[in-house]
Amino acid sequence: MYKITVSLIILSAILLSGCTSKEWTLMVCDTKHFSGGCGDTKYVLKGYKTQRECMEKGIEMKNPEGFECGSACRLSDGGLLQVCDEVCNETGCS
Repeated sequence: MYKITVSLIILSAILLSGCTSKEWTLMVCDTKHFSGGCGDTKYVLKGYKTQRECMEKGIEMKNPEGFECGSACRLSDGGLLQVCDEVCNETGCS
């Protein structure tokens, strides 16, 4: 019985640790907004494990209109905008 309880606790910890990791999304700008972020988004690339990985890819693309990286992004109610917990671009994070 003790082994089953310990196994369940370890399994729960592993599963819950996956829930807390943030996925980062790269949004490549079609037009630049006056505030420095994307006015319109050309395309969205999901699945970056870290902010650094996302930012490096955005810089590597050398898009003249820029990019944004967001954590825990989801589509807005209307389905037109990406809503993220945190957004970063070349000028910093907000």
